[in-house]
Formats: sequence, C-alpha cells, structure tokens
Amino acid sequence: MKAEEIWSILSTILDEGDFIQAFNALEEGKRKEVAEHVLTHCNVFSGKAAVFSSRYDEKSALME
Repeated sequence: MKAEEIWSILSTILDEGDFIQAFNALEEGKRKEVAEHVLTHCNVFSGKAAVFSSRYDEKSALME
C-alpha cells in the first residue's frame, strides 16, 4: 500500500489515541514513507496533518 493510501485511511480515524496507535503500529519503513508524504504534501497547519506534525519524532519515526 502506498503512503498516500495509508495516510488517507489514518486521517479518517477520529480518536487521537487510536490515530497515534495505528500509525505507530506500522512497520518503521512505512512510518517513514507516510511521514515524508504528510510533511511534503499535506497542510501541516490543519486537521490530522497538524496533529501528526506536532507529535511526530523523526529520530524514532513514531508519534508521541
């Protein structure tokens, strides 16, 4: 599954805790691909992309 498709699914998860848990459950390589997609193609100032960008840790490739 492509990063855009994964992000499309993740961004529909309403509960923030579930959203973070679903992202963190991905394999590290996929997390990095999704992160690159979000940070380069999405508006990180609104919606789920804003939550993602504020909680994503580049070193661990996890959301905290």
